[in-house]
Amino acid sequence: EGDNMSKKISNLRERILEVSAVLFRENEYKNVDMRRISKEVGSAVGTIYNYFPNKETLYVEVFKDSWEKTLKKLDDITYASKNPVEKAIDFVMEIYKGKEERKYLSKQVIFHTIKKDAGKNAIKKMKKQWYKRISDKMKIILREAEEMKSIEIEEKFYDELIMTMLISILAVDDFFGNKENAEEFIRVYIKKILSWGDNNEWRKN
Repeated sequence: EGDNMSKKISNLRERILEVSAVLFRENEYKNVDMRRISKEVGSAVGTIYNYFPNKETLYVEVFKDSWEKTLKKLDDITYASKNPVEKAIDFVMEIYKGKEERKYLSKQVIFHTIKKDAGKNAIKKMKKQWYKRISDKMKIILREAEEMKSIEIEEKFYDELIMTMLISILAVDDFFGNKENAEEFIRVYIKKILSWGDNNEWRKN
């Protein structure tokens, strides 16, 4: 009975997050309230407050939940039995897809929809942790690519390379008119970066 109760609690929490994500995506933050969320979930508004004390906390958890799902996919890609160059492409593409899915969340954060410093600080802290997790996993793939190519790369260049790739993902939409062209550019770009020649700059002297 205890296990069933825990499962029901977990399922309801997940349901609240899923419904809230849809509402935040389709409406401005200010137009979504806890009562509307409770109606869509099919639970009393008091039940929603049992899980999340206010809308801001819920919003931050939706943002966190979205990123955690992306990170889980990145973990699966990192340890997949696959060519490291293809894994790197899949890895970066997953980050890009996640970024696209979170546009409505990130934009609202940037434009200070979250008013309280606690909410903003929570998101900043999470982003820092997520970057480290992404960086650590990407380094695993880079080492595999390095072994495959028999090329030694200094650790300091790993960080620069990862940062360059992530910045490119963030900026790619500014240069392409549609998602398909942006995704094709990312695939070609990552493949070129990891297809080092004899005179590449990343090799140790």
